Amino acid sequence: MAFTLAQYAALRPFLYHVTARENLARLQRTRRIEAASAILRVAGREDLLRARRPEPLRVTVAGDSIVLKDQHPLVAANVTLVSGWDFADFVEYLNDHVYFWPGDAIGMVGPGGRLLAHYAPESPLVLRVPFAALVAANSDLPPLFSPYNSGAPRMQRGKGVQRGPDLFRPAERFQRRPHEVVEVAFRGSVVLPSDTAVAGEQDRWVSLGASM
Repeated sequence: MAFTLAQYAALRPFLYHVTARENLARLQRTRRIEAASAILRVAGREDLLRARRPEPLRVTVAGDSIVLKDQHPLVAANVTLVSGWDFADFVEYLNDHVYFWPGDAIGMVGPGGRLLAHYAPESPLVLRVPFAALVAANSDLPPLFSPYNSGAPRMQRGKGVQRGPDLFRPAERFQRRPHEVVEVAFRGSVVLPSDTAVAGEQDRWVSLGASM
């Protein structure tokens, strides 16, 4: 069922973004999270726009070393694509978005928390952003919502789950209840508001602009 952004902000006041710790300095300087497709184009790696990343990928942009997360859980056999789409189309579609996990002031809910536990040995960088502030800072990019972990589809009853260009929907077209949102995405690179925080030691949150 449809909902308003204000209703969603009341339910999930924070969004979380997980990335490689090597990306911190660029994030502090640019105050932007760039979509993988934008990074690949600037890095001259258009050949990877439509190719699944089985491992983390390191590219160089304007002297910065950027690490893109792997797409290992993205298994072609686990999806049934809508007519007119092939797997490369799906990969490119995913690369065009920036992803967040919903949560509250304490942490991520649902699959986001499980993903963070999975990557804990790598000591990933975790950003916490107030939902309302992120929406306000990106008024030209409406938030989109998905009831699935888009990058880790799983077969259902031995069949691939259906995927297509309606995987992410705006709030007014979301067909489930707000608490069923698993991912929040923006199609394109996003500006980070001033109250973006980074997970520090002893479960403390510090400003993104602070020295780490």
